[in-house]
Amino acid sequence: MKDVLYKGYTIKIDVAVCTEEKEIIDEFDTVNEAKAFIKEQGWGEIWYLAAEVINKEGDTNPACWGKTREEALNKLKKVL
Repeated sequence: MKDVLYKGYTIKIDVAVCTEEKEIIDEFDTVNEAKAFIKEQGWGEIWYLAAEVINKEGDTNPACWGKTREEALNKLKKVL
């Protein structure tokens, strides 16, 4: 997914496939990739992870979770 700029911060939003306990199995750039993975595996939940990019290498701070892209992004904006 495209990075989002917010008040001078760069925010990266990933799509994660997780267990019911929110343990990340894998991360994807698109929802379609995540859905294909779930279909292939037969299980998993989709969550969105929004995190601030902290350097040029693309490292991020801990992410805010959401069931929708907007929910994850709004949670992170409140923290920033």
